[in-house]
Amino acid sequence: MPLHFERLEGMTPVADTFAAFFGNLPLSFWLDRESHLTDAFSVIGTGIQIPASELTELSQIKNYFSDSTSGSELPFSFRPGIVGVLNYESVLSSKGIGDFLAVDRAIVFDHKKRNMYFVGEFASRADFDFWYHAALLRLALLGGDSRNFQLEYPAATAAKLVAEQSRDQYIASIEEAQQHIADGDVYQLCLTNRISGEYTGNTLSYFLRLRKTHRAPYASYIKTSERTYVSLSPERFLTVANGKALSTPIKGTRPRSSDPQEDAELKSQLELDPKERAENLMIVDLIRNDLAMVCDAESVSVEKLLEVVSYS
Repeated sequence: MPLHFERLEGMTPVADTFAAFFGNLPLSFWLDRESHLTDAFSVIGTGIQIPASELTELSQIKNYFSDSTSGSELPFSFRPGIVGVLNYESVLSSKGIGDFLAVDRAIVFDHKKRNMYFVGEFASRADFDFWYHAALLRLALLGGDSRNFQLEYPAATAAKLVAEQSRDQYIASIEEAQQHIADGDVYQLCLTNRISGEYTGNTLSYFLRLRKTHRAPYASYIKTSERTYVSLSPERFLTVANGKALSTPIKGTRPRSSDPQEDAELKSQLELDPKERAENLMIVDLIRNDLAMVCDAESVSVEKLLEVVSYS
């Protein structure tokens, strides 16, 4: 179906808009990029749950994207298609590869220019206009919706969190990983330990509270029929657009300080630390090698190396 869109001068608060439009829906998503340094476009919307049985291989994802070239003048990369979470463990099994929503319309916020875009794939312009004008009527009624939502629904909280591996088990995993590296079986291993617990309260209220204190450039709230995902990260694993794959790994961090002089000293420590520099160089070389396996080898380059980036 053709892509239709409309730009609205001015912008309502993203949090209020999401709470009013999608806060109580069973399926919704919010790709929060308000704090992104160079690509500050947030996307909110709802969708239709894709059955796990319909997505058992990565190659099937492309079936949910349109090959239409319309909308090339839009200043952001988002297009209707699919939104969700890719599960590493599921990729290695016969189950679905993740948890996804099929999305045919969304509202995009341009945080730099303070504009809103209504984007959707509709059979006709008349169908799009009906949805767009209905949304405008709802926008006119906005006011403090995210705050009211949090007052009505307390944020999710867990009284107790338990690690999947005990301290002794985790240390044993580290020792095993070190042996595999020494034997030359692997170049790098990333060991993690899942932490879980029963929670009570509302997941959206939790995300609204969390994003106020942690202004991450990559934040997401995705509510599916299976579960709700809340994610905040300063790191971009991989972006593929217009024939270009881009990865921006982060290795090494320091806390921020409200004292400018101390903050500058912390930044200098990070820049000069031999261990941090070695680890960052290692991950860049690893990703360079991975990209060379799926890209033209001579086209792979390192645009920035050992650069300190500051976040809140």
